[in-house]
Amino acid sequence: MPYAIIIKGVGSFYHVLEKSGEVTVCKARGVFKNRNLVPLVGDKVFFEKNSQGALITKILPRTSVLERPAVANATLGVIVCTLKSPDISYLTLDKMLISNKINNLKSVLCLNKCDLYEKEQIYSFTDIYKKSGAKIIVLSAKTKENVKNLTALLKDNTCVFYGVSGSGKSTLINLITGNNEYVSGSLSEKTQRGKNTTRHTQLDCVSAGTYIMDTPGFSSFDLKNVCHNDLWKYYDEFYDYSYCKYNTCKHIGEPSCAVKSAVMDGNISKIRYENYVKIYNELKKSEESKTNK
Repeated sequence: MPYAIIIKGVGSFYHVLEKSGEVTVCKARGVFKNRNLVPLVGDKVFFEKNSQGALITKILPRTSVLERPAVANATLGVIVCTLKSPDISYLTLDKMLISNKINNLKSVLCLNKCDLYEKEQIYSFTDIYKKSGAKIIVLSAKTKENVKNLTALLKDNTCVFYGVSGSGKSTLINLITGNNEYVSGSLSEKTQRGKNTTRHTQLDCVSAGTYIMDTPGFSSFDLKNVCHNDLWKYYDEFYDYSYCKYNTCKHIGEPSCAVKSAVMDGNISKIRYENYVKIYNELKKSEESKTNK
């Protein structure tokens, strides 16, 4: 039976890519439906061909599953952001970094449109996230500055690109893949936010073992599958200051908190910490509302 990866799903049909580069359109065995198992883009599968077409017969165990977008076995989350056009939301950015960690994805933080910024602005950005655990790439899809550096980081990964609408994700992917399949959107004159142009779920093979997926842009981002009491575990910079007075310290209002002291001393970004408190309170409020129903 041929081995392949699902690169596209349309209705009940799945486009699978073999190592040879051949793409076959398959349907899935009925047994998957009985097991409540839906094939996903990114799934590694075995399939067989017969006189009636091709059929996916086995889905190999998944290493990760994302709901937004629906993709299996992603290994790298590439977050594309801008300081302006559109303006940056550090809160949304932090939520995306946390989401990557929850789903066991490595993170690349891509600051696009660097041709629009002063050096001091770029330094301030990298200073905020230098301890976040993410790889930081400062580039410009317009001038192609440092795009090759990003491409090198993608090698041998299944990469999911996401960010707010208008950040330049699709333009960047077109440069990396060398095609123009992904449509770029312009900023809305009224809101100065990007217009959503990505409407399908599809993996694009860049090279052997390297795949890219674009995702729909958005203006807000909600976290799932994390408890407010565990939120601190997704901030890498907090681990260097784990000697708080209380073992159960959540780094919010407790006395003798080493994390809060590190913020005051400038060893942890104030913006990152303030976002942590906001997200903590959002999660706590959401959990309490569910409990009280």
